[in-house]
Amino acid sequence: MVAGSTVDAASMLYVSQPAVSNAIVQLENRLGFKLFERIKGRLHPTAEAKVLLAESERVFTDFNRVHNLAQELRDGKAGALRIAASPSIGQTIMPSRIAAMRRDCPAVKFYFEIRCYDAIIRQIATQQLDLAVTLCPSDHPSIQSRTLATGDMVCVLNRDSPLCQKKTIRPAMLRDHPLVSFSRDTPMGLLVDNAFREVGEHRKVAIQVDHCNTACVLVENNAGAAVVDEFTARSGRFSDLVVKPFRPRAQFSVSSLHHREMALPILAKTFLERYLDLAPAPPAEK
Repeated sequence: MVAGSTVDAASMLYVSQPAVSNAIVQLENRLGFKLFERIKGRLHPTAEAKVLLAESERVFTDFNRVHNLAQELRDGKAGALRIAASPSIGQTIMPSRIAAMRRDCPAVKFYFEIRCYDAIIRQIATQQLDLAVTLCPSDHPSIQSRTLATGDMVCVLNRDSPLCQKKTIRPAMLRDHPLVSFSRDTPMGLLVDNAFREVGEHRKVAIQVDHCNTACVLVENNAGAAVVDEFTARSGRFSDLVVKPFRPRAQFSVSSLHHREMALPILAKTFLERYLDLAPAPPAEK
């Protein structure tokens, strides 16, 4: 009906003219009425055919929509992604990566949460999340961890601190300075604790916090010194902070987490492979 003849229809469909003619005959036989009147060698659609065409166009439009959606899902450009991150990653790295994927894939809907490590583990284990990115791997039997990059813990100081004159900060230098730090039963607290113990020092916490971002805000307000992850420290959000290397080296791993028994969704793979391109941290100073 669009082409006006079986010859032109065959050309549009990349089939032979007899194939088109046979298809019309078969369809007319199944329907029980004529679709075309043959007048002077040309096909003229019947009134019934015109009614069918209008309905068929709606069907084909819906089919094309489904087909295009399937392609977008296959290419990781449509659907919904449930993702969470620990505060240090969620407040520094993730926003720009999610924004980049949204620009390229505007049909994708994100459900993004910033959660503490324990809450993320629970949500992954109970399949409430497709993907999570944290500063620590997980040994939970239901969770698959993959290391994306590594980084160093650094010392952050207020620019008025006398320790700003030092090239590298060591645990012994922090004895007479209020330490803003984490609980010993958290991954970050354990990481800093181990670094202190390595040189025989005791980590005395003056102000206990849950997140590196909170520690940086307190240090910026001259409440003490803190040892935090380098992503938070170098985020550019703290104008009155001085960042110094911390030794002995305390290294963390940026890890992606997902449920071990569930296939990673295409969208999650796309996000990890195309947008979360975390470069390894630069070599540490000796």
